[in-house]
Amino acid sequence: MNRGFGLFFLVTGLSLAQPQGVITSNAGGMATASFHAVPFFMLPPVAGVPYSAERIQEHTQTLSDGTHISQPGMHEKIYRDSQGRTRTERPLFVGPVPGGAESPTIVEIDDPVERVRFTLDTQNKIAHRQIAQTIGQPSAPAVAPATAVSGTLTAVISATPLPPPPPPPPGARVNFQTASPPAMLPENQRPQFATEKLGAQIVEGISAEGTRTTITFPAGAMGNDRPIVVTSETWNSPELQVMLLSRNNDPRSGESIVRVTNISRTEPDPTLFRPPADYQVVEENGPFTIRFGQ
Repeated sequence: MNRGFGLFFLVTGLSLAQPQGVITSNAGGMATASFHAVPFFMLPPVAGVPYSAERIQEHTQTLSDGTHISQPGMHEKIYRDSQGRTRTERPLFVGPVPGGAESPTIVEIDDPVERVRFTLDTQNKIAHRQIAQTIGQPSAPAVAPATAVSGTLTAVISATPLPPPPPPPPGARVNFQTASPPAMLPENQRPQFATEKLGAQIVEGISAEGTRTTITFPAGAMGNDRPIVVTSETWNSPELQVMLLSRNNDPRSGESIVRVTNISRTEPDPTLFRPPADYQVVEENGPFTIRFGQ
C-alpha cells in the first residue's frame, strides 16, 4: 500500500526557483529521488571574511488545546572562503525516509568570481557545471514535474525561473515564488506593515544588528474576527554579511526559527570549493536532473 509524504525543501543563495515535491513509496523500501536544477542568478562575492558553520531550522506550534508540536527542519553545513566562494551541503529530504533509506545529500558549490555553480551527484561522482545567468538574459522554460515511479520512492522537484529581484539583505536566505497579485481590498482591510530597528546584540559570539517587521491583518481581512499580527525578526552580521538568526511568529502556523551555529572563522579547506578529482564534470546549459537510487 502506498503512503504519501510531504517534502520540505529550501533554496539557498540566489537560486531563483521555488521547488515543490511529492514523495510516494511502496512497502518494499526501494528508493529513488530526483533533484531538478534550473538556471540561476548569482550575487557578487563577499570576499575576505571566510567562515564555516551549520544552519539549523526548526518549527514549533501550539494548538488550541495546549498541545505543543516541535518539528526539526533542514540542517545544513555552509562554508565560504576568502574569495567569496560558497559550499552548501543539505539533505534532500527532511524527516524520516520510508523504508529506512538514508536521505541523499545535495552539494552546491557557488563561485561568484567565475560565475559558475557545481551541483555534485555524490552517488555517481558527477559534477554538473552551470554558468550563472545575467540580468536581461532570457530564462529557461519551466521544468515539468515528473510522475511517481511505480514501486519506488520518488521525490519530484519542479522549478520555474523568475526575473531577477532586488538584492536581499546581507546573508538572507532567498525563497522566491510566483503569485497572482491579490484583488484590491478596502482600505480598512488592507494589511499594515511596520519595521523597527532592534539595535545590536551578540549572536553566537558575533555582533549582529536586528530588524523586526510586523504585519497586521485587520479584522475582516480574511474572515478573522480580530486582528492577526505576524512578526518577523532577523539578526544580520555586518562583518560576515550573514544572517545569523531569524524568527518568524505567525499565530496561524506557529514559530519558525533559522539559526547559524558552530561558527568557525578559519579558512575552510580549499578542496571544498571545487569538484573532487575523481568526479566527471558535465557542462549544463539548461535544466537538468540528478537521480539518486537505493
